[in-house]
Amino acid sequence: MRDSNECWEWRGTKDRYSYGRFNLDGKKEKAHRISYELHVGPISPGQIVRHKVCRNRACYNPNHLLLGTDKDNQLDKIEDGTNWRNLSYIKALEAKFLRGNGASVRNIAKFFGVSTRAVYGQLSQL
Repeated sequence: MRDSNECWEWRGTKDRYSYGRFNLDGKKEKAHRISYELHVGPISPGQIVRHKVCRNRACYNPNHLLLGTDKDNQLDKIEDGTNWRNLSYIKALEAKFLRGNGASVRNIAKFFGVSTRAVYGQLSQL
């Protein structure tokens, strides 16, 4: 039995942003969205399921998920420091150092919890 407070880490297929993915009735679905619908309720149009408690994209524990808007999600990222645009200059330099020492852009993106596109964009500005 799982603890209701721990992350339920998706062990199946993940997309390039580390969200758990699977096919349901021929359609690609995100594990955390389906978990929310099964355990909490429907998701209204214009709403998204946020990882408010843990910020772990692979987590599908409904106790870690919260319904909100894209704007709410962006504010969460700023608040907890996972918004690439708001990384400190020191963290941007750290990304540059990691890249210069052989780290892949994909691994840097995972480390900082951002997209590879964001890493390429940030590195091109240093």
